[in-house]
Amino acid sequence: MSLAGLMRTDAEILRATRSVRNTGEVELGWEVAASVRCAIAAARGGAVRDAAGEVVSVDSVAHFPAGTDLLPEGPGQTPDRVRIDGREHVCVFVDRGPRPGAPVRAGLRIVG
Repeated sequence: MSLAGLMRTDAEILRATRSVRNTGEVELGWEVAASVRCAIAAARGGAVRDAAGEVVSVDSVAHFPAGTDLLPEGPGQTPDRVRIDGREHVCVFVDRGPRPGAPVRAGLRIVG
């Protein structure tokens, strides 16, 4: 069975939104950017290698369909969150694969 056939878990990708209150304070919120299916597995030992080969701390690794738009942690950007089974995860890294059409691999850490 292909990896696409194993993508049986419903996931919502949440993207950060910003609004300005009457006081001028910026408020961060989240809205659903996409609903997709994924295959998710716990990270053994709590660490995996990202696309650059660096060891990073994550709770799980999820595989999404090719072309899935996910924003990982990084300078100057707010990472996406992924809601799976009512639990939110922050997107730590994204690996788009070595070839076109490859599934998107993402390292996720539970929020809170």
